[in-house]
Amino acid sequence: MIALLNGGRYGDVQILSDAGIDELHRGAADLGIEATPAELRLMRPWLKDLSLGQYGMGWYVDEIGQTKLVSHGGTLPDFASNMALLPEQGKGMVLLFNACHHWMMPVLAEFGLGVAALLAGEQPSSPIPFVGMIPWLLRGLLLIPALQIVGVVATLRHLRRWHLDPEHRPRGGRAWGLHILLPLIPNLLLALTLIPMLGKRRGYLMLYKPDSSWIVWVCGSFALVWSFLRTGLFLQASRKSPVSNTQSPIANTQMEDT
Repeated sequence: MIALLNGGRYGDVQILSDAGIDELHRGAADLGIEATPAELRLMRPWLKDLSLGQYGMGWYVDEIGQTKLVSHGGTLPDFASNMALLPEQGKGMVLLFNACHHWMMPVLAEFGLGVAALLAGEQPSSPIPFVGMIPWLLRGLLLIPALQIVGVVATLRHLRRWHLDPEHRPRGGRAWGLHILLPLIPNLLLALTLIPMLGKRRGYLMLYKPDSSWIVWVCGSFALVWSFLRTGLFLQASRKSPVSNTQSPIANTQMEDT
């Protein structure tokens, strides 16, 4: 970073020429919204005019206020980084994170730009609500297995109650709609999340998004099996004939013998 801000020189060593540094930091390709992947748009939510600036030789070239900004971020399964240079002011900063999750990249990028704005003497832009929600959405993944456990317990309680009191057993359209078809919807939707895990991006997902990937594997697989098992249990319960209040033949025979 020192060499990039010092015309390519670090100490007594000239790594690159001034012209080489200028070429590195020269925006060569416009990054428009339509030409940029959605994930990259999320990583750069700070641009008020919906422009992504330009791309140079490995660097994103933009402006903070009236100050030129040259930046780039990086991510690996175990750590992330963000570097920003203000060549006109001879300032720069680098952030290193000892943990990384690909869903967190917009959060880290917005945090990095806020630090760069303060370094440039500007106020950071207002945070975008969606970016601030990402950590909470990741924490909310734990609700999925918790809700599945609640669903299993509720199902077993219903089946037990109908077994002990057949008069409360639903029949007809109500039984199909409320107790069979309606619960199938969230279970099948959750099971569909297994599709990306069965494709070529499975390795990437397991490396960069391990928590959400394991949630998909475990909860999606359980939802698929539970959809068939639960439906079978309710169909079996709905077909059982109500228990008669009359005494069984064995009981009547015993009474006659007495």
